Amino acid sequence: MKTLVYFASGPKRERYYNLNYDKVILIDKIFDKPNSKTIYDLKRNKIVCIGMDCLQSIEYLKHNNIKIDCFVVLNEGLFEGGGSYPLHGDFFLGKIMPLFNKEYIHIFSPSYYRIRKIEKLDIPFSKKQLSEYDNQFIDPKVFSNHSGGKVYLMTKNTSRIEFSVGNTIVRIVNDSIWEDYDYLDLLFLSGKGNHFNGFNKVKSISSFSNMMQVAEDMKLACVGCTPFGGAYVDIIKNIAKATITYPKEISFYHLNTTDFSELKKYVNDKYL
Repeated sequence: MKTLVYFASGPKRERYYNLNYDKVILIDKIFDKPNSKTIYDLKRNKIVCIGMDCLQSIEYLKHNNIKIDCFVVLNEGLFEGGGSYPLHGDFFLGKIMPLFNKEYIHIFSPSYYRIRKIEKLDIPFSKKQLSEYDNQFIDPKVFSNHSGGKVYLMTKNTSRIEFSVGNTIVRIVNDSIWEDYDYLDLLFLSGKGNHFNGFNKVKSISSFSNMMQVAEDMKLACVGCTPFGGAYVDIIKNIAKATITYPKEISFYHLNTTDFSELKKYVNDKYL
């Protein structure tokens, strides 16, 4: 089943029935208003309208075993319209990434955000921009008149580096931390971690020492964290000097290509 999901979609449009997808899922808070028609029937309807916050809807999609073949975000209302977080920020893309198929279509407007990191779409997928001459191309204006819409074919391209520091297994993972949610005992999130306060096994990270103390106190075997601006090489050196009982495994997750660059170089020279 081919599925297109349009986040912060605005109202349902009849032209969406012509899209070459089995399911077109529209997610927007407008469908949660009294006079709006919210359609949750994923089995019978081609177009499904879900009245939820975009972040909350991810759990709904996951619960219903939805895999995304086409991801659409255009003119999401971040600057005007009440949007409280960017749908192309690392914390949202990281959360939705486990639902992306290994190859999928990504439609967004790089110029909308005016932030270089977001414009680059720097996540662990190789990307190819599609033109109107490609079979998989969908004109972004089908969804929104907002100018600057681009269409990319995305192919998953993740990496994991694993090494031992004393009796502790350490990993540097270019992938979403949410891919390993079931494996990890606790996820330590930086930045917008407070958006996930209602989730089990999630804490905001204040410092590496705080994460290690929590892991020791709770006797956690496997923990993971997202980038938090620490002196990562010094952290590895300190692990080598210390006697650590818990955690047994520490994983550093990142989405952006340049994250942990200095640490990777140090590890490559010292441990690999």
